[in-house]
Amino acid sequence: MNPYYIYALKDPRTTPAVPFYVGKGTGVRAWEHTLKVDSTRKGKRIAEIHAAGHSGMAQLERSMKTFQASMMALGRKQ
Repeated sequence: MNPYYIYALKDPRTTPAVPFYVGKGTGVRAWEHTLKVDSTRKGKRIAEIHAAGHSGMAQLERSMKTFQASMMALGRKQ
């Protein structure tokens, strides 16, 4: 099985939350963006989200759990 996954960072200030970054990663890569905010356009958006009182972590965790469940279901069907 491929160790990579695709993830989306979503802006929780909008309803529904709108993706502003899509990436490919392994391990905890998806969470690193919110823990190590840089000066890129993506990083500035994350800083704005944090300043508005949102962490984004819960949304990302829910998305990852949904993705993992979908992948497991696909694996069982093969």
